[in-house]
Amino acid sequence: MPADEPTGQPVFRALLRPRPLSTAERRLLSWLTAQVDADATAQVADATVVGECACGCSSVRLSPSGWVDGNGHSEVRASARAADGAPVAVVLHLLGGRLHELEVFDTAAGEGVAVDLAALTALELGG
Repeated sequence: MPADEPTGQPVFRALLRPRPLSTAERRLLSWLTAQVDADATAQVADATVVGECACGCSSVRLSPSGWVDGNGHSEVRASARAADGAPVAVVLHLLGGRLHELEVFDTAAGEGVAVDLAALTALELGG
């Protein structure tokens, strides 16, 4: 890792072509955005994945349609359980009220471990 990159921060690699959300990503985002407001929920319909975390976890960089630059960062934090019962941290980041990043991290396995989003259970706010 280059010396100028902060440690412990996700490093996203851009996809050559944006891809649609998977069914599991869409389900998780729909639940998280329902905790914010109707505008955030509406963004899920046209959101695409434009980057994936280079460490191998399940975090993705998002781009909603109609993206407008804004300032201000907010987030929705949740916790869940993986298929094996391991705790999973889930964070939806919004910039200027727009979907920006879905962070999914297996807190037991550590960095670089992908999480099967379709198998997440016990999703609840906080965490």
